[in-house]
Amino acid sequence: MKPLVTLALLLCPSLSFALEGNWIRTYQGGYGHSVLETADGGAILGGTFGAGFDCCRPWVVKLNADGTPAWEVTYDAPGLAGANNLVPTRDGGYVFSGEGTSFMLVKIDAAGNVLWARDYGDGGYSLLRVVEADDGSLLLTGATAMDDPNASNGRAVLVDPNGEVIWQKIYGRPGPNEFFADAIQGYNGNFIVAGSTRGDYWLAELDRATGAVVWQNAYGGGAEDTGLVVTPVLKRYYMVVGASDSFADGGLRNWWAVIVGQNGKISKEFSLGGADAEDPHAAIATSDGGFLIGGGSGSFNATAGEIWLVKFDARAKIEWQKSYGIPDRTDSAWEIQETATGYTVIGDSYSFPIVYEHWLMRIDRNGNVEDASCGVVRETKVPLRATNANVREAGAQAVDTKIPPVDLEVVPTFFELPIEACVPTGGR
Repeated sequence: MKPLVTLALLLCPSLSFALEGNWIRTYQGGYGHSVLETADGGAILGGTFGAGFDCCRPWVVKLNADGTPAWEVTYDAPGLAGANNLVPTRDGGYVFSGEGTSFMLVKIDAAGNVLWARDYGDGGYSLLRVVEADDGSLLLTGATAMDDPNASNGRAVLVDPNGEVIWQKIYGRPGPNEFFADAIQGYNGNFIVAGSTRGDYWLAELDRATGAVVWQNAYGGGAEDTGLVVTPVLKRYYMVVGASDSFADGGLRNWWAVIVGQNGKISKEFSLGGADAEDPHAAIATSDGGFLIGGGSGSFNATAGEIWLVKFDARAKIEWQKSYGIPDRTDSAWEIQETATGYTVIGDSYSFPIVYEHWLMRIDRNGNVEDASCGVVRETKVPLRATNANVREAGAQAVDTKIPPVDLEVVPTFFELPIEACVPTGGR
C-alpha cells in the first residue's frame, strides 16, 4: 500500500474542488510546472523535486477533493531529471516529458504507477514538451544537436498511446541555434510548433500523419527574439508569445505576442513590459473569448522578480494586469488553468541557494486574492506597444531520423514529506 502524506496540503481548488476562496500559498521541495483537475474532483500537480545538490527528479502530488493529499511520488531513472510538463491522457492516466539530455517520456496511471517509459535519443535539456492529440498520439518536441554538433535544431517525435514511434524528424539548417519550445494541436488537426530560429520566433504547421512542414515562418526584429509559448486564441487564430530584445522597453527583453491566422499571416502583434526583463511561460484562451498571459517580470520588485499576469479581452485589449511576489525572492508562473470562478496558477518561488518552493495561486476572474494571502499583489499599468515585425519563410528542412527507442526502468518512490511552507494568515 502506498504511504499517504500526512500533512494537510491545501492547494489548487479547481472546477469541482470543495475548497473556496482565492489565495496564494507556497510549498517547499522544488519547482511547480503543471496543475490539473482530476475526475474525482481533486487535482494533480507535476514538477521537479529537489534543488542544489539534491536536484532533480520528476515529482507528482495527487490531491483529494477536499485538498488533502492522497499520494506523493518521485521518479528515478538514469538521465531523468524533472518533469517539464504533465498532461492528462484519454485513458485516465498522465504522461510527462522528462528533463535530461534525451527525449524522455513517462506514462503513469491515475494512481501514479509507471505504465511505460521510453528514451527516444538525443535532445535538449530544458525545452522538452509533450502534447496529446485527439487520437491519443503524443507529440514530443524540443531541441537536438544530432544533425549539427555545433548548434541545435528542432526535433519532433510522434508516438502512439503505447509509446511506439509513428514518425520522428529533425527540423533546421546548419548554423545558428534553432529549437522548438512548445506545441499544440491546431484547428485542422495538424500540429503547430513554436520556438526560435536564427534569433527570430519560429512558428510552423506540421502534418499530423507524416511530420512534413505545411508552412513555417520566422518573425522578428533586429535583435534576439525567442518564441516560448503557443496557444489558440480568439476562436480562429494562434498566438506565439516569448521574450524579445527587438521590441523591448529599457533595453532588456519584454513579452512580445504575435497573433496569426491559420496560414501564419500576422493579424496583430504587440509587446509589453517594464524597464527590467520579462519572460512569459504560460498563455491560455479564456472562456469569455479573451486570453491570459503569465510568466515572470523583474520590473515590479526592486529586489527580485515577480509573477506577472495580464488578461486580455476578445479584442486583444488589456482588461487587467497584476504582479504577485514575495519580497527578496524570484517568482515565476509556469502554467495557468481556468476554473469555474477564475484561474489557478502554478509556478516557483526561490532565493538561491536557500529557498526552492512551489507557488500555488487561486485568483478570481479579475486577478484578485483574499487579504492575508502569502505574497504581495500589485496593480501594474504597462501599456501595449505596437510592433512591426519582419516576416520571412523560415526555410528549415525536415529530415527523417531512425533512432530506436530504449525502454527506461523508472523507479517510483512514494513518500511522506512536510512540504507546506506558507499558508495565508487564518489559513484554514
